[in-house]
Amino acid sequence: MELMKDNYWKVKTAACIAIGCLGEQAAAPSMSLLLKILKDGSVNKQITAESIISMGVAGVQSLIEFLKREHESNYKTREYIAKALATASVMDPNIDHVIELLFSMAHDRAPEVRKGCLISLDKLRVQARDSVTYLKPRHLLPFFYQFLADPENGVRKCALLCIENFGAQGELLFIEGVTKDKNPTIRRECAYGLGDIGPSTFRTLLLAMHDSSRAVRTAAAEAVVKGMDAAGIMDNFKYSVPNNTAPIEISSTRRRRSSAQCEKCWSSHTCSMRRRKTCSTSCCRNWRGRAT
Repeated sequence: MELMKDNYWKVKTAACIAIGCLGEQAAAPSMSLLLKILKDGSVNKQITAESIISMGVAGVQSLIEFLKREHESNYKTREYIAKALATASVMDPNIDHVIELLFSMAHDRAPEVRKGCLISLDKLRVQARDSVTYLKPRHLLPFFYQFLADPENGVRKCALLCIENFGAQGELLFIEGVTKDKNPTIRRECAYGLGDIGPSTFRTLLLAMHDSSRAVRTAAAEAVVKGMDAAGIMDNFKYSVPNNTAPIEISSTRRRRSSAQCEKCWSSHTCSMRRRKTCSTSCCRNWRGRAT
């Protein structure tokens, strides 16, 4: 505890990390001091927040109460806390409060805070492995999807990355978004997301190139040009003829004319004098009938 008051910042940082490693047993004597350091910034705020969270339920609850008292203008502190919440244990009985806090902070007016919340939720999802209800795809995918319409480009790109991390489920969401969503901003971001996935999305991007919005058409074209090459596209869409299918032969010989067709117009004639060598039909005098 005494080292936390040292004048050298490296000593204070090391002491803060060491207190965090002690876990719940260090919560009672050091919590007030850590919250004070978190507020004045004498030690890196994210390191301080991570040390507080490592103290278990008491640390997480203290951070939640700290955020309620924190002024909205101090967005940097909220950003570091949002990022530090990714280190919380999903086995912690207080994990539902952590997720609820991240959901609410994700609508913060500062884009840095929104990005930090999205990243932390995605990290917690990986840690949980579908063991936590609100970190399952059916809850997180729609939540991330709404941020594709965020006014800040950095937040939209962060949401794209979080959706891509879901694999096939994320790809299906992108396909549905680029083909059905009414918001052109979301359709554009979905086109970029499909381009990041690879050549398997080439057909969907071809459909997006006929979108009513110019921005979506441009995004689809850029996704194909930047994210795909001809070899990758061919590998995904090549096909072979079955072995038991006989090849089609096209004959180059001239088709034969029947005995009842004209030499010039190749039309069929009905001659009442079929045994004569010349036909009496008036439409074509050049036809020569064959005696039958």
